[in-house]
Amino acid sequence: MKMTQANLAPHKLFLFLIASLTVILAGCHRYQDGQLVGSWVVTTNRVTQTFTFAADHRFTCKVESSKNLAQFGDWARTNDQLTITIRSNSWTSDTRIYPHPNVIRKLTATTLVLENPDDNSQRAFTKK
Repeated sequence: MKMTQANLAPHKLFLFLIASLTVILAGCHRYQDGQLVGSWVVTTNRVTQTFTFAADHRFTCKVESSKNLAQFGDWARTNDQLTITIRSNSWTSDTRIYPHPNVIRKLTATTLVLENPDDNSQRAFTKK
């Protein structure tokens, strides 16, 4: 079959769509829930916390202290957003339940960097 201007147009459109899709996907982070499962440690202002994310989307946050402080709840990941919802804690029965959305800035096998969208502060976690 001889290529003419008329039958070349669909091929150009197809190549344009493939190139566009490649650019869009290259800019997207393709995080998976399984990458978050496990224990992650962060130290902020000399306070060390261990966040443990379970595969069933529950989490525990334990604070290193003599008082055995812990928070409990669930987590959800949508694209590059990790939302942590605290449902209870070990020091009071009066827990306000509300989601804490964070933007995942980096996620590797050993490092998790979360950004708080309210003040753009970042916290770097290390996989335990």
